[in-house]
Amino acid sequence: MLARTLVGSRISLLVGVSVVLFAGVFGTAMGVLAGYFGGFWDTVVMRVVDIQLAFPNLLLMVAVIYFFGANVGVLIAALSVVSWMVFARVVRTTVMSVRSSLYVRAAHFAGCSRLSIVRRHLLPAVAPILLTQAMLEFAAIILAESSLSFLGLGVQPPDASWGLMIAENRPYLEVAWWTVFFPGLAIVMTVLAANLIGSAFRVWLDPRQDDGPRARADAAAQNEAPY
Repeated sequence: MLARTLVGSRISLLVGVSVVLFAGVFGTAMGVLAGYFGGFWDTVVMRVVDIQLAFPNLLLMVAVIYFFGANVGVLIAALSVVSWMVFARVVRTTVMSVRSSLYVRAAHFAGCSRLSIVRRHLLPAVAPILLTQAMLEFAAIILAESSLSFLGLGVQPPDASWGLMIAENRPYLEVAWWTVFFPGLAIVMTVLAANLIGSAFRVWLDPRQDDGPRARADAAAQNEAPY
């Protein structure tokens, strides 16, 4: 059980990291295209996002896996297809707020190309929010991969996955509870860790988001300070 849990962690983490990379890169490119260039490109990208969001994600993933077969590669592709919209919408919103800033306008009037402005000004502004969103999306992908593997639509035997291990050992839950408990615990701890790291990134990259006791004490001291 320990060996299969460790091997299952390798596959689950591989799926999570791969989907975040593929969906993050494609979604970021689409978000920059829609947010910075606007006009026709904004309309096209956002209408595609709206159409795809109209379909249930689980149904879309099941359809992709049904037509192309159940394996790790198809699972990564299916999860990437339903995940890129989140990155695109977040990046588009941030880019639209940054493109009107003074330093972006100054770079434009100085004769910098659009590609240079995107690379040197827009992407660094998007990176903090994108990093936080990537960690939160990683947690959601781990849950989605475990759910699909549990339903038999993800990782297939003899490979090991946390969701697949829970599905295989479910009939023996009353006599061997540990065969289900520890893969489930691994899912819970991984998702919890990803969410905590994402929240820590959000506070670290933007201290104004900190709502802890120290932040509240600092805010109270500033409110009481004489002007």
